[in-house]
Amino acid sequence: MDYESYVEKFDTLCQSDVASIRQHIDSFAKKSLISVLMPVCGKSADYLKSAVQSVLEQIYENWELCIAVDGMHDPEVISYLKSASERDGRVKIVFRDADGYASVAANAALEMATGDFIAILGQNDVLSRHALYFVVLRENEIGELNIIYSDKDEIDRNGSRGEGCFKSSWNPDLFFSHDMISHLAAYRTSLVRKVGGFRVEFEGAQDYDLALRCVKASTASRICHIPRVLYHSRQVSESGCVDRNAGLRALSDYFKDQPGVSVSRGHLAGTYRVQYPVSAPAPRVSVIVPTRDGGPLLKKCLHSLLHGTSYENLEVIVVDNQSESQETVDHLQSLSLQSGVTVLKYDFPFNYSSINNFAVKHASGDVLCFLNDDVEANEPDWLREMVSHALRTEIGAVGAKLLYADGFIQHAGVVMGIGGFASHAHKLYPSTHPGYAGRAVLTQNFSAVTGACLVMRREVFQAVGGFDEENLPVAFNDVDLCLRIREAGYRILWTPYAVLYHYESYSRGDDQMSAEKRARFDGEKNFMLSRWCTDRLNDPYYNENLTLDREDFTIADFPRISDPWRARVE
Repeated sequence: MDYESYVEKFDTLCQSDVASIRQHIDSFAKKSLISVLMPVCGKSADYLKSAVQSVLEQIYENWELCIAVDGMHDPEVISYLKSASERDGRVKIVFRDADGYASVAANAALEMATGDFIAILGQNDVLSRHALYFVVLRENEIGELNIIYSDKDEIDRNGSRGEGCFKSSWNPDLFFSHDMISHLAAYRTSLVRKVGGFRVEFEGAQDYDLALRCVKASTASRICHIPRVLYHSRQVSESGCVDRNAGLRALSDYFKDQPGVSVSRGHLAGTYRVQYPVSAPAPRVSVIVPTRDGGPLLKKCLHSLLHGTSYENLEVIVVDNQSESQETVDHLQSLSLQSGVTVLKYDFPFNYSSINNFAVKHASGDVLCFLNDDVEANEPDWLREMVSHALRTEIGAVGAKLLYADGFIQHAGVVMGIGGFASHAHKLYPSTHPGYAGRAVLTQNFSAVTGACLVMRREVFQAVGGFDEENLPVAFNDVDLCLRIREAGYRILWTPYAVLYHYESYSRGDDQMSAEKRARFDGEKNFMLSRWCTDRLNDPYYNENLTLDREDFTIADFPRISDPWRARVE
């Protein structure tokens, strides 16, 4: 579905909707005052009236609009603002003489705010009519929230909407990769004041800087996403004095109390890469490679491990699962003579979960890397990148960016629900394609990552009981492991900075060929559905407005959202 059709079908209010929303608001236990902050800077105010009007037309009426005007000398604009304030006492205005900064004007607006929450509105932008309704609805539904943010789109000079951006639910590592909160963002006013409001030294990224400090002072349970487009931004020319390093500096400031963490620019404008330290001496990593008649692919895999990987403190454990080809047998024999390489025999029918659990018992590393024998490292620092994240106490497992032999993406994270169960994000996109909203090139959290290249601390693996060898011998064991890790309170992370080739389908042949394999596959899938229930298929890291039919992040024909003010008619 294209975005224009989406807006027409699912994001256009009729008069009966407005009436129903008002009735719904009447039932709210809390009707918090929302202070909308609007810093107005510079001489351009072409769209200011539209911005103000979008607040005046809010269906939820318990708001105040706090406008701080810096350096505005247009008598028509000044007259309009004064008139708006005289007509509606909820509009508060302060005029400042100096041509200052947006952050200074925002602080002046904040000084006037008396609401429980503040929301920031740019002078060129527009709020959806039900924006504040949804903010207060979330507060009533969840309570004690500190940060509430929504999806957004862009609006042109004719008022036409486009470029809808459907965001993830709270995704800390994606937030460290770019400002996924702004806009619309509503913050508890007391929290904003506690962290010091807007800082002029981060002018140009003052909203991101505020979000970073509020996130740091909050907890994940008090951050909430609304999967609705509530904010319409206009792309206008920026002044030449905008500091394009401000966001980078704000993010660096966030991590200043974490020694060894470095921040650099990401692949796209306005994106960042956060690199974490690996302790010295580097922890030992046990790389576990199951194989059966791996042949040339196994040789490629191990050569890239032993000669193409810069991480030095590692041991390689190859688990031979009844190999018969003489080439593989001879290769394994020669490998067993190499320092740092162990060859184990697993003389039982193929059971991926059991093989890896067996190998872990023989591993000496504090960090485990599960690697398919048809995976080849593409760059030397891949393992260091993955280990650096796996060592973070809040991270439970780390996945890599895997490419098919022809360079197209095979794995960039796992999204639950696609294809009726789960699938790989951005599958078959070109290797360097940014993906949806840049997500194919940004470090972020997912519900799961593939076991073809999976890194985690041994303590995490053991704490959740390892792979489920009884119920999931072949399929979905990696997804199940990740979901159990998340259930234990850890985050799953995917990094685009560890790139490997995955020559998929060579490991154990086509899983769909025989009736026996199909029955086994269906049984494992049914077990997963039984264990995790359908609520797990509503992936928090994948917006409800996006399709479950494909891996391309296009808009769903029938978004999985409902209008809280009325029964949804399908």
